[in-house]
Amino acid sequence: MQAVLFDFDGTLADSYPAIAASVNFVRAQRGLPPLPESAVRVHVGRGPGHLLTHTVGVGDPAENERIYRQHHPTVMRQGTRLLQDVAPTLMRLRERGLRLGVCSNKPVAYTRELLEELGVAGCFEAVLGPEDVARPKPAPDMLLACLARLGVPAPLAVYVGDMTVDV
Repeated sequence: MQAVLFDFDGTLADSYPAIAASVNFVRAQRGLPPLPESAVRVHVGRGPGHLLTHTVGVGDPAENERIYRQHHPTVMRQGTRLLQDVAPTLMRLRERGLRLGVCSNKPVAYTRELLEELGVAGCFEAVLGPEDVARPKPAPDMLLACLARLGVPAPLAVYVGDMTVDV
């Protein structure tokens, strides 16, 4: 094995409080009551468009996504934390010579900013998001593009995620 690729939300970090806060901000703009985090969580993983279609469901989808993207940076730092044992695990993998990457359907700018904020950005040689490929996960495009950037063939890599959309 030469590389390990990771999903971000739910695998490296718990960002569900921030995601739920932004969803509920959009819902409030539409006159809807807030949803509990658990109701938001089940729709995370396929990007903001999918998330908002299933958690807001009214109003112009493009406008809902614009509101979400405008609000999310105001809460994402304080609403995201590294999951337990992630940092030492990443360090051990790097010490063993493995190349690490992140493949997330979260907008790549958010993922990069959060990796910096959480102090683990330096562990990863490649960070990709839906903007980097023609088809987001579960299509294989993002994982294959990440492996190409790392120069590692697919049979020599593993992917770690927490949802079926990850594969």
